[in-house]
Parts: sequence; C-alpha cells; structure tokens
Amino acid sequence: MWGGGWVDHWLSSQSLIDVAHIEVNDELLSLWRRIIYEKRNLHENNTEIIACCTKLLCLTLERSIDKLLAAGGRKEHFIAYKLKQYIEKHATEAFTLEELAARNGVSSSTASHVYKEAFGLPPMRYVVDVRLAIASDRILYSDMHLEDAAEASGFRSYPYFCRAFRSKYGQSPSEYRMQHRKIDEMRSFGSDL
Repeated sequence: MWGGGWVDHWLSSQSLIDVAHIEVNDELLSLWRRIIYEKRNLHENNTEIIACCTKLLCLTLERSIDKLLAAGGRKEHFIAYKLKQYIEKHATEAFTLEELAARNGVSSSTASHVYKEAFGLPPMRYVVDVRLAIASDRILYSDMHLEDAAEASGFRSYPYFCRAFRSKYGQSPSEYRMQHRKIDEMRSFGSDL
C-alpha cells in the first residue's frame, strides 16, 4: 500500500530484531510527516512520492538498527551517537563539554568517556574537527573574510582558529585559500585551451 511490493521484498530480505529502541530524531519525524501529508493529499497523483518516502523511511530505520547492533545495543554507545548527532547539528554554536553533556542528560565525565570509547577521540576534539571542515568549505567556496569564516564556523578566537587550522591542514587559512584558488585557476585556464 505505501511502498508496494518493495516493502514486502525489503521486509522478507531483512533479519530485523523484534524490538529496537531507536531515538526519534528530526530526520525520522520529517519523513513520517511527509508520508502522512502525501497520504492526506487526495488531489494529486502522489503514489510515487509516498513509495519513495516509505523506502527512505525503511532504509533510515535499517541504518539506525544497524548502528545500534554495531554498538552492541549498549546504552553507552547510544549516548555516544546522540552526542555526535548533537555536535554535528550545533557545531557552529558556542558550547562547552558541560553544556553538551547536560543537553544530552549525562555528566561531563560520562560524555567524555563514552564518546572517546565509541569514536576514539574526545568529543570537543570532534567539535573542532567539524568546525574546521565547515571553515574549510567557507574559505574555499565563499569570499568571506577569513575572520568571518572562522567566526561563522563556531570559532570565537581567530588566533586559536589559525593554530587549529594549520595543525590540521598544514598551512594557514590564507595560504590554503590562495593555493586552492591557484589550482582552480590553472584548471580553468587548462580547460580554456
């Protein structure tokens, strides 16, 4: 009905567990809402949209279950993934380890321990890595001033940003922008020949 034969085939090919405690997140809710909206919209031929959204919902649930099983279904790994998701969603905002932990219902020592055990690095180190990746994109693909790119990426101290950037990319933000712009110019020059 919602996904047609695809859902039946998907269900028969899965070895799903009977019960899985998956955190409801914005992605799942958005997919569910879209399916409901399309089901209620009787004035358009939307069966293909419903089928695609249903497939996406099933595959997203499957991914969540796979992550849960890979983590051994332990609460600690669930907390680590919850922290990671929060970091990725809010990386450009200012927050401390204590605030990250409190917003996810754990102590800062628990947050640090379970995150490092699950991903091999402290959570605040991952925050810096995400912010550096965002800054790198802004440096390469916008004309923002470097200080503005750093601040928009979540860095409150430009000198700290420069040190962290050099440590990760082996050059200063300005050298990085200049080098990549030269490479782009050479590519476009070569395509003009």
